Amino acid sequence: MRIDPDFVIWGALFSVCRTHKNIQMAGYASEKLLELEPKHHGGYVSFSNVYAGAGKWQDVERVRTKMKNKGVAKDPGWS
Repeated sequence: MRIDPDFVIWGALFSVCRTHKNIQMAGYASEKLLELEPKHHGGYVSFSNVYAGAGKWQDVERVRTKMKNKGVAKDPGWS
C-alpha cells in the first residue's frame, strides 16, 4: 500500500475476515487494531465473537481476560 493502514482499514479487513470465517487473518487484523487503539473495546469484543462463532471457547476466555487485565470495558448497550 502507498499509505500506512489505519484503524479504519484494519477494521475493514477484520470485518471481511469475520464474514468469511478466516480466524487466522482475523487474529492478525485484531492485533493491528489493538496496537493502534489499545483501549478500544471493539477489537477485543469482535475478536472474542469470532472465536465464539468457531466454538473456540478457551480462546474467547483468553481474549476477554486480556481485555479485563488491560482495564478495557465494553460499554453497556453497545454491540
